[in-house]
Amino acid sequence: MLPEIAMISAEAGCTWEALVAHQLRAPLAALTQKLTPGQTIATEDVTPDVRRMLRLIDQLQVSGSCTSDAAASPEPFNLRTLTRNAAAMLTPLALARGQSLQLRDVASHDRLALGKATLVSEAIANLIGNAIKYAPRNSRIDLVTMGGGDIYVLDRGTGLSGKDATRVFNPFVRGRNAADDEGSGLGLYLVKRIADLSHGTVGYMSRKGGGAVFRLHLPLA
Repeated sequence: MLPEIAMISAEAGCTWEALVAHQLRAPLAALTQKLTPGQTIATEDVTPDVRRMLRLIDQLQVSGSCTSDAAASPEPFNLRTLTRNAAAMLTPLALARGQSLQLRDVASHDRLALGKATLVSEAIANLIGNAIKYAPRNSRIDLVTMGGGDIYVLDRGTGLSGKDATRVFNPFVRGRNAADDEGSGLGLYLVKRIADLSHGTVGYMSRKGGGAVFRLHLPLA
């Protein structure tokens, strides 16, 4: 078992086998109900369940790579460039919901951040993807880089309330506002894990006027 996967299992209070079973049970059960012998199934009926399983597998693979990648020597990188690349990759998803991704850099200097760029890229993509998922259709999502080592992701979704705001970075925890949406409950946990391994931090605050603000802070080179 990969060390990082074992750590997730321990923090979730379950074995590796139980972790996988817990997360794959729902989409597999849904597929089983839909795949009745002799019944014609449209592709769109099973696609969401397949995508959910693939997303979970992708997230577990990223988590498993955290220890080995973070153990390598940290390297300087331009956070603005990583953010721009992640935004470009996820723009088609935003456009499909009528959303726009607005990237702004308000840094007073052009210092480089320090860490493992591949892991930080995953963290940024998770934050942007989370905003796309929960922000209203036809809304704007702001990506703001500041001071070389800080990125803010701001949306106009429902945000988090009460205990959800402090628990959302734990594994398998999803906000009550997200109960009806697909998700594994691992995305923000991975962001937190990557931030910790990079000697950085990630936090949440409510946005004035409604919405969410996530801040990822990384050390400077």
